[in-house]
Order: sequence, then C-alpha cells, then structure tokens
Amino acid sequence: MRFLVQEANNFSPVGGAGGGPRGPRVADPEVGKIYEGCPIVGVHPFGCFVQLYEGKEGLVHVSELSTKRIDSVEAQFKVGETMDVKVLALKDVKGKIRLSRKAVLVDRAKGVDDKEPVAAIKVQNFSDSSDADAPSGPDGPEE
Repeated sequence: MRFLVQEANNFSPVGGAGGGPRGPRVADPEVGKIYEGCPIVGVHPFGCFVQLYEGKEGLVHVSELSTKRIDSVEAQFKVGETMDVKVLALKDVKGKIRLSRKAVLVDRAKGVDDKEPVAAIKVQNFSDSSDADAPSGPDGPEE
C-alpha cells in the first residue's frame, strides 16, 4: 500500500518538462490556426482523427467534417487521405484538440485569410463571481 501512495504522489499527467515515459512534451497547437495537409489516422462513425504534426492528433467530429450532412464517415474518408483543419479549441489538460474541416471550408468560401491564427477569444469564467456584485447601471443592478 505504501508503494501505491508514493507512486500516486509522484504521478504527473503531463510528464513534466522533460517529458517522462511518453517522451518529450509536444507544444499545443494554436487556436484559430489552419493546419494544411493533415493525414487522417483514424476513421470512425463519430468522426476522423487527424495528425496535425508529429505527436499531436485531434478529432474532427462528424458535424465538423462538412457544411452538408454526412451519412457515413467511413464511406467519404479513408485513413491516409489528407485534409485541412482549423483548431477550434484545446479541450482539457489531457491535450484533447477540437478540430473542424467545416470551418476551413466556410472561411475559404468567405475569402478569409487563413495564414494567421485568429486572435484568441477570451473565455468568460461563469464560476467567477467577481463581476456578479458589480452594478450594471447608475442605480445598481437592473431587475
């Protein structure tokens, strides 16, 4: 039991600065950036896994694969094919990445420059109550 407690105390999910047993830590991709020619490494009914670069893969959910409805992901996409994807979000500390092919198609249809990442969007933390007590007008909060 003592061994298990010691191992749990030494556990690091990201592997630290040196990497750990999984190798060196790979930098996170930029939110808003488009990655071109990403190879598909897995095809499933719920979407495709693509490799952004060595050591970083992400999921393109079926709803983010096209501007039109896709009945069968397996029928339209194959492992080894490539696609351009846009990074929508970094989901959690485990490094899950939310990607979209649809966003690339829409941006290009609108003529949006895809060479530079979109400015980072500030995410509001709804659990932070520091703004909840601030008055919204000259007479205090509206009711």
